Amino acid sequence: MSILTLEQAAEYLQITPADLREELEQGKIPGRQIAGQWRISRSALEHFLAQCEPVPNSTLPSTQVASDSLHSTLASADHGVAQSGASDNMPAEGTVTAEATATTDAAHDDKLLAPEAAVALPESAAILGTDSSATAMIEAVPVEDEEIGEERVPVPGNNREDSSKFVARIFVYNQQQGFGYAKSSDGKTIHIDSKYLVTPHPIPFPGDIIEFEWHKSRKGVPQARSIRVIEATSTTYPVQKATIEPPKQILEPKESKVDLYMPRHRPHPNGTRESERLYQLAALANTEGRYDEARKLFKRAIEAGGGVKEYAALAKSEREGGSRSEAIRILKEAIDRFPNQARFYIMHGQIVRSMRKLELAEDIFRNGLSQIPRDAGLRTNLAQTLVQIGSEAALREAGDIYAQLERDGKLNTQDRQYKRFQFLQRNPRANQVYDFFQALTNTKVSIPGQRLLPQAITDIVIETDDQELQESFGLSGAILVRCFQRPAQSAEIVNLKEYLAKLRNNELIGLSDGREVVLNRSLAFIAVPDSSKIRDQIMNILSESSEAIVPIDDSLLQTRNSENVLDTLRDLLGQYLGQRDLYNSTGPVYGVPGRRFFGRERQLVQLADDVYRGQFIGIYGLRKMGKTSLVYQLRDEKLSSDAVAYVDLQASHSQIVRDLAPLYYELENDLYRRLVRRDPHAAALLRLGKYDRYSELPEAAQKIALIFAEDMRAILDELKDGKITSFKRVVIVLDELERILPITGQEGIQGYLEFFGLIRGLMQTERYRGLLSSVVVAANASISERGYWQDRENPVFALYKTVFLPPFSEEETREMIVTLGRGMSVRWEDEAIHSIFAETGGHPFLTRLFCSRIIQNYRNRPLIVTNDMVASQINHFIRSEGDKMGQITELLQRNFPDEENYLEQIALDEPLESLPDEALRHLLGYHLIHAEGGRYRITLNLLRRWLRRRAGVKDE
Repeated sequence: MSILTLEQAAEYLQITPADLREELEQGKIPGRQIAGQWRISRSALEHFLAQCEPVPNSTLPSTQVASDSLHSTLASADHGVAQSGASDNMPAEGTVTAEATATTDAAHDDKLLAPEAAVALPESAAILGTDSSATAMIEAVPVEDEEIGEERVPVPGNNREDSSKFVARIFVYNQQQGFGYAKSSDGKTIHIDSKYLVTPHPIPFPGDIIEFEWHKSRKGVPQARSIRVIEATSTTYPVQKATIEPPKQILEPKESKVDLYMPRHRPHPNGTRESERLYQLAALANTEGRYDEARKLFKRAIEAGGGVKEYAALAKSEREGGSRSEAIRILKEAIDRFPNQARFYIMHGQIVRSMRKLELAEDIFRNGLSQIPRDAGLRTNLAQTLVQIGSEAALREAGDIYAQLERDGKLNTQDRQYKRFQFLQRNPRANQVYDFFQALTNTKVSIPGQRLLPQAITDIVIETDDQELQESFGLSGAILVRCFQRPAQSAEIVNLKEYLAKLRNNELIGLSDGREVVLNRSLAFIAVPDSSKIRDQIMNILSESSEAIVPIDDSLLQTRNSENVLDTLRDLLGQYLGQRDLYNSTGPVYGVPGRRFFGRERQLVQLADDVYRGQFIGIYGLRKMGKTSLVYQLRDEKLSSDAVAYVDLQASHSQIVRDLAPLYYELENDLYRRLVRRDPHAAALLRLGKYDRYSELPEAAQKIALIFAEDMRAILDELKDGKITSFKRVVIVLDELERILPITGQEGIQGYLEFFGLIRGLMQTERYRGLLSSVVVAANASISERGYWQDRENPVFALYKTVFLPPFSEEETREMIVTLGRGMSVRWEDEAIHSIFAETGGHPFLTRLFCSRIIQNYRNRPLIVTNDMVASQINHFIRSEGDKMGQITELLQRNFPDEENYLEQIALDEPLESLPDEALRHLLGYHLIHAEGGRYRITLNLLRRWLRRRAGVKDE
C-alpha cells in the first residue's frame, strides 16, 4: 500500500492516531490533508525516517551510568515511577489522549501488530528517556555506514573500570533487518546495527540492556561499536526503596510521599520472546479472520509470560466475540499484573459502562487515576461517565475535568459526550432523559439546534428503529422530548401541544450534528419531576386532540438497562395512549394542514386544477362523507398561494336576519384576516373587512352589496395589472349551500338571487377571466341540476361543475385505520381491515365509528384486532348506532324519497321493475349502490343490514 490513512500510518509507526495527527499538523511528519482526511505516502514516510539521526551530530552522551545504578533505575521504571523532573511533559505509561479515547471502543489501543513488524517497548520501559520520533519507528531504519577511524571517544566523568564502555536500554529492534534503537540514561538515542554485535547471541530484544563503545566516523558522527547484550528481559533486577514525589493531582488526591516496593519477580510489560512469537502468530490469525485460533494463541502468549499488548489483544478479542464477562476477567488480571497501564482501566471501564453500570465504571476509572493521575484517557472517560450519571454533583465534576483537560491541551471538543455535557449541563433532568433513551437498542438520541427556550426547558430528539415501538405505539420518525428542570406549567404543556399541531407535513428541524429530521406530529414526551401533578391536564389533551403528550418523571428515569427501559416505555405508552379513542371523532378536520386528514389526494389535485383554470365547482356527497374536511384541506394546502374567503352558511348571520346582507361582510372579513399580514396593501382594499363586527358597520355600509362589488373589482383589477403579486386569484368558498336556497320546502334567504347574480357577473367579465373562482359544498346535488326552484330561477344552475365525493378506497381506509390505531397502541390484522371496509364501504364516518366500537370493547393495550373481533361487533353496532344510519339516509328522505324506496328494495333483494335515470344517477353518484353480476348491490353493507333490520328481516 503506497498511500496510508492516519490510522494505518499510526499503526505503522506504533503511536496513537492523536499523536500522529499532532505531528502532521505541526509539519514534523510529511503528509497531506485531502477532503479533511490525512493521507501519508509510505515512501515519503520511509524517506523521512531514514533521515533521522540516531544522536545529535555535535553532542555526545553527557553521562555514563554504571550497571548497578542502571538496574535500579530500570526497575523503578518498570513500576511506572517517573524520576523527579524527568517526565513532566510526558504522559504516564499507557497514556491515551482524550482525542484517541473519545470513542467508546478505544480502537487504537487494541491495534494488532503485523507478524513481520518490529516489536516496540512501551514508553514506560524507556525510562532512560523518550523521543517521540524514535519511538514512532516500527521498522528500524539502518544508518549509512561510515568509514570508521580508530579513535575512541573519551567521556568525562566516566567512573567505570573501562571508561570507554557505555550502557543503554533497547526500545525497538527489528530482528529480520538487524537494526534497532536504544536510549541512554540522559535521553540520547543510540542506533544499533547487528553487524557490530560482539556475539550473535543472545539476539537483542526490546527491554534488553546493552553495553557498547562510542566510536567516531571520519565525519565525526558518534556510533555504537562492540555491542553486547548484558541483561536480557527475563533477568530480575535488584530493587531499591524509592521515595517519589507524585505528579500534580486532579482527582482522588494521594499522599504527598509514597514508598514503592517492587516485587522481585514482577512480569515485564513486554513479555517474553516466546510470548512475542505466539502474539505474532495470533495477530496473523486475527488479520486473516481465524478468530477462534487467534484467541487460543493470545491465551498461550499470556501463559508464556505475555505482557501488556498480549493482554490487551486477548481482552479486545473476547469483547468483540461477545464474551464481555471473559474480557472483564482478563482485564482484571491485567490490571493486577500491570497496575500502571491506563489502557486496561479504560477498556474495563468502557465495557462496564456499555452495560449501563455507570457507578462501577466510575470506580474503575478512579482506580486507574489513583495509579496514573495525569492520564488524559482516564480523565476523559471518567468525565464521560459522570455526564451519563447526570446528577448535579456529577456534572459539576465533569465540568472541572473537561476544564483541566482543556488547559492541558488534551480536550477533544468533538467528543459526543462533551458536546452533550455542553448542551445539557444547565438541565440535569434532560441529561438523565438523554441517558434513559440512549439505553434503548437501535435508538439514537440527538440535540436540536439552537432554539429559543426558557433556561429551565431543554429539548431532546430521539429516533428509534425498534419495530415494536413503531408498530404498536407510533414511535416513528423523530420524537420530541421536552425536559423541564422545574415543574411544568399548564400553559407550557398547551404550548407544546400547539407546537405539534402547527407542524406541517415533512417539516424539518435541524440537529446539532448537522442533520435534519422530520418530527413526529402525533406524539411527544415531557420530562417532569412528578407526573401526578399534571396527569389530569395530560388526559384532557389526550381525549380532545390527536396529539399525544406522554409524561416521564424521575421515578422512571432511574431505569438503566435496555430491557427495563423498553418495558417501562411499553407500560407508560399503554397507560396513556390506551386511554384515548382517536376513532371517535365526529367533527371535520381543520385548522392544521395534513393533521388527521386521510386519503382524497386524487380529488384534491383535480379540484385544485379546476380552480387554477377559473372553474366554479360544486362538491356534493352524503352527510359525514368528509366534504367540509376536504374543503379545509383544499384551502389550507392546495390553494395556499391564493386568497381564499370561506364562510359556513350554517353559522352565518344571514340565518338570523333571514337576509343575505351579512354574507358580503363575512366574506370580506375572512379575506381581510387572511391578507392583513400577508399583503397589507391588498387587505386595505377590503373596506368591509376592517370592521370586527357586522353590527359596527356605519350607515353608509347599508349599500353593502355595492361596496362588496366595488372592493372585489378593485382587487381583481390590481391582480390583472400586476400590482398585487402575493396571490394569484380570489376563491370564494360557501359551505352548506342548501341553507340559503328555497329547496326542500324551506324558504330561501332574501337576496340570494342578487348575490349569485353578482358572482356570475364577475366570473363572466373577460378582464377577470381566471382571476376569480368559487367552490360550493352541499349534500343535495340537484342544486346545480334544476333550472328553477318553486317557479324561481336557480341562480347556480349550470354555474358549478358537479363533483360527487366518493367513499375511501380500501387502501385509504387502511391508512386511516392503521395510522389512528398506532397512536393508541392498536394494531389490526389484514383480514380485520378488509372486513371493516366490506361493512362500511369506505364511508369515513362509519369506518371510524365502527372501529371505535370495537376497541372500546377490548381495553387491553397493546391490542391486536382480529377478524373474529370485527365479526362479533357487527350486530351490536347496528342495534346501538341505528341513528347514525338514519343520518346517512336523511338526504334521501328529504330530497329524494323515491330514491330511498329504491334503496330499500335493493337491500331486501327485491326485483326492480324499473329504475329511473335520475334516481339511478343519484344513487350511483352518492356511491350508495354499485353494479355487480347484472344487478345492483348496496355499497355500505352495514347500511344494507340496517335497512333489512328496519324492514323486519332477521339475518343470521
